[in-house]
Amino acid sequence: PGCNPPKQEEEFQVAKTDLSTEQVPRGFPEGVPIEQGAKIVQSYEAEANDGRHQATRVFESANSVAQNYQVYDNFFDKNGWTILNQSKSDNLAFFQASKNAIQLFVAISKNSVTGTVSVNLSSVF
Repeated sequence: PGCNPPKQEEEFQVAKTDLSTEQVPRGFPEGVPIEQGAKIVQSYEAEANDGRHQATRVFESANSVAQNYQVYDNFFDKNGWTILNQSKSDNLAFFQASKNAIQLFVAISKNSVTGTVSVNLSSVF
């Protein structure tokens, strides 16, 4: 009998475009707080072949993980974002929030060797 081979699933692929640290990635949500005078260490966009777009900015913070956590907790609360997931410890904090079909992931981490606190802001839509 005629056997059809299974259809090949299209392989998931992402095309990443690094931007200068001064550039704001296309689609990065307006109003998301970035610490005044902070050193932006990464700015990029990524396009997935399933149609999703990611806009990411990463900065080094002079504030603690707990202080940054409070900044983003307040921001989400005051600006109509729905927090879907969150966690906090001394050296690591995380948020996943959504608003108008945009998801924003915030990862705040302290490097255990250098003591540097980094904040990674990634929006996906």
